[in-house]
Amino acid sequence: MCFSHIHDDRKLYIVYMGAIPRKDNYSPTSHHLNILQKIADSENANQFLARSYKRSFNGFAAWLTDKERQNMADLEEVVSIIPNVNLKPRTTESWDFLGFPENVNRFLLAETTITIGVLDFGIWPESDSFSDKGLSPPPEYFRDACRGGTDFICNNKIVGARYYNSSTTARDQNGHGTHTASIAAGNAVPGVTFDSIQGTARGGVPSARIAAYRICGEKECPTADMLAGFDDAIADGVDIITISIGYDDPLDFVDDAIALGSFHALKKDVLTVHCAGNGGPDVKTMESFAPWLLTVGATGTRRNFVDPVTLGDGRKLTNRMGASRRSRSGPVRVGSVQIESVWFGQFGSVPVGSVWFETGWFDSICNRSVRTEPNPSERRGVAINTFETTASVPLAYGAGNPNCEDNDRRVCKPQCLDETLRGKIVMCDQPPSYDDLNRVGAAGLALLVPTNDTSHVSGLPEADFTGSGYALLQEYAATQDPRITIEKSSTVVDEASPYVASFSSRGPNSFMPYIMKPDVVAPGRHILAAWPPNIPPTSTGSDKRSVNYNIMSGTSMATPHVAGAAAYVLSFNPQWSPSAIKSALMTTEFAYGSGLIDPVKAIDPGLVYDNNYADHVKLLCVYYNDRKKVRLITGEPNPCSIEFLSPLNYNYPIIAQAIDVSKSTAIDLSFRRVLKNVEFNASMYTAKVDADPHVKIQVTPDSFVFEKVRDTRLFTVRVTGIYPSDALLLSSTLVWSDGTHSVRTPIVIYKS
Repeated sequence: MCFSHIHDDRKLYIVYMGAIPRKDNYSPTSHHLNILQKIADSENANQFLARSYKRSFNGFAAWLTDKERQNMADLEEVVSIIPNVNLKPRTTESWDFLGFPENVNRFLLAETTITIGVLDFGIWPESDSFSDKGLSPPPEYFRDACRGGTDFICNNKIVGARYYNSSTTARDQNGHGTHTASIAAGNAVPGVTFDSIQGTARGGVPSARIAAYRICGEKECPTADMLAGFDDAIADGVDIITISIGYDDPLDFVDDAIALGSFHALKKDVLTVHCAGNGGPDVKTMESFAPWLLTVGATGTRRNFVDPVTLGDGRKLTNRMGASRRSRSGPVRVGSVQIESVWFGQFGSVPVGSVWFETGWFDSICNRSVRTEPNPSERRGVAINTFETTASVPLAYGAGNPNCEDNDRRVCKPQCLDETLRGKIVMCDQPPSYDDLNRVGAAGLALLVPTNDTSHVSGLPEADFTGSGYALLQEYAATQDPRITIEKSSTVVDEASPYVASFSSRGPNSFMPYIMKPDVVAPGRHILAAWPPNIPPTSTGSDKRSVNYNIMSGTSMATPHVAGAAAYVLSFNPQWSPSAIKSALMTTEFAYGSGLIDPVKAIDPGLVYDNNYADHVKLLCVYYNDRKKVRLITGEPNPCSIEFLSPLNYNYPIIAQAIDVSKSTAIDLSFRRVLKNVEFNASMYTAKVDADPHVKIQVTPDSFVFEKVRDTRLFTVRVTGIYPSDALLLSSTLVWSDGTHSVRTPIVIYKS
């Protein structure tokens, strides 16, 4: 931030004050300065004010000492003091993979009225993905939202652009923002190529508009700027917000800039789509918990990459060489649901066969039709290597600077790489810097990676291996004059897809055990999308290549897929609430509830689980049990005087609860839900339950008739039984069907 030189003893904090007070002549900025002058005891307190949040909610960012921060927290009008930290990014064919072809039925007139706000690293406006050819002028309310800097020009596609203290332009200087924006709403651009890949690159809603809010510098994203982006995006009038940025660790709502910003967006009927994070495969790595957020995990598509590798003795490490010796395959039963073809092999250094229910079980909740691991293929080289074949090049392992320890040379620490590696393929047990390898003239890289389901664009000839594949290389490297040939990458069909990507963060919810996350999954592996041509595809200094489209992986890429799908649903149903759109995407996926999205089905779900703003306020009242805090957040004079809400009755499209089996193994839980009819025809729905054998599930009533659109019907679900000692979860499914529509609701009881 540009004010950091003021005082070394001050740090930047966000002073969150909730909703803007409904008072005549109230000036947020004046109020903020008055507070600062009182707390800082200085007539020049304005020098400590970094930013006022005054368009969509109330608060400010300021440079404070520790004592001032403590005194500020004691003020009646302050909800929370949030440290400014740097958040991180969670980094064509994918839409077809979702059953969403280029010629899908569209309501183009409505699509052109939708604006997606992208809070990210900015955007590259000259990309063909953002051409405004054939688009009408932007909505009137966005005419004053283009403030992208002197080198930035908006058009009828990019209708808004802003930047904040961490940058001086809305122009993307990282690549991440351009990539995510084009996935959500980029034009259909035919003839796009990335090495051997070619085809049409397109976003989910090519006729929709984009407003780009550059909340990040070149690498990281301050939370003060994140809230500023929310403040502007809500006031500018965006319809959907997509965020592919996240915290390293989950935070309570009042300390989480994304949860707070999205709550105020919800009040304006703006849905926020957020990434689950890239902390997988470990459990409890989810960073997006707020029930009003649409949280997205990542799957693959049918595209995968292989790097054919030949050793000097003629052995080839190319295609699938079979599962590891610890592997076995076959159907696995999770509750009453059978997961086909889950592979039990090495999961990095952890044998999945012995801990699968510790690392993979929440995928079965979030997406019971999605496998958690592909065939390990451990001897296959995986990377996206666009370089020409390196024929019979010397292989070096543990070589380099003789003054380094053996282990330091094997992990390729920078100081251990020297000129003796020139012209050789270097084996590394940990990811090295491409710049360091190029500095010493290495011919290529053979890298040990924890999982092989995701490839990355390489900065020099490279092949990556897990498990026995890398062990084979280690043995071969110890022979006399080892040599290796790494061929250019080729694409293969990933027959195991779809499965949840190993990097995709897992649940359960650390704060609300009755809210299961992530909500849905979408393609996030090997996604080809727009890229600034002045930034190399690996973003390293030694990489001199220029591309207009690049391949990235992460929940960052899955999130804009869902934002585009949400915009598509909104274009057909402009009166729907954010909760209705979310429900439609969660209950109409390909096979089992809350899994891989199906945008075409989601425009006509039949029924939805709807929530309004007051429902979310009720939940906050129960969660915090602090009337003052909720009053400040909402701006309502007495928000917790409304009907008490049991958390189990919060109208979420997933029914879930944790059980403390150390106290009792008896299960007797009741949940209440309300379904709203979104069809114009009268219809009769009947309930069908596929229950885990350890529980009995009773739905009351088990059928009902909807006579007209917007009719609502209440039902209860009672789950009884005894929790078995050897189970981590009990997974069941409730399906409401009228013969045409199937509204799927997972029912999950799990061990806390």
